[in-house]
Amino acid sequence: MDQKKRNQKKSFRHCFWKESPKAEFDHLLACQVSPFGILVKTKSSAEDEIADTLLNTIATIESLIKQKISIDVAIRGIAFSISIGTDFFMEIAKIKSLRNLWYQIQMAYGIAVVHPVHIHATSKAWLDERYQPHGNMIKSTTSAIAAILGGCDSLTIEPEAEQEMMNRIARNVSSILRDESYLSKVADPSRIYYLDSLTADLSEKHGKNFNLKYEA
Repeated sequence: MDQKKRNQKKSFRHCFWKESPKAEFDHLLACQVSPFGILVKTKSSAEDEIADTLLNTIATIESLIKQKISIDVAIRGIAFSISIGTDFFMEIAKIKSLRNLWYQIQMAYGIAVVHPVHIHATSKAWLDERYQPHGNMIKSTTSAIAAILGGCDSLTIEPEAEQEMMNRIARNVSSILRDESYLSKVADPSRIYYLDSLTADLSEKHGKNFNLKYEA
């Protein structure tokens, strides 16, 4: 296998679906990817996004069980892809709450040792004439910081337009945050009362709807 194909294989780690998948997954499971990824739908509020995601996640798990896929394999194969908006603190709490509720779902299905989940965050291209030029650069930077503080595992920044300079700006956002903000040097820089309270409120509200228990 040449180097290009090796890199393509290494980069193919997660598959995200809008609806519960109903395909055959033997070949994907053999490649050690996460074939049951949940694509979080953008809603009018973080609460609606989490509620819809929990419903979709449980539906996906039940669908996989019906396909004779073990609960352990189903749990290990799930990842999340979530879009990060402009509400800085709410976006942090949204990711934290999603991760926490995912752990509670595992416990509800009787998983003795909960498995970590991969959360991929995306900052969608954002255009607002009031903040031009390069308004997307401002938005993508704050969204990227929110995603990182929320604990995302991977991050995609969409450029303002498909142009060489715009693509470079988008790529540089995460690089500059990594090299100059030192967010990776602190265990959890977002541990402040307001965010902990906001995360707990989101988790408890949706945990009750699905008989899940919030644990800080």
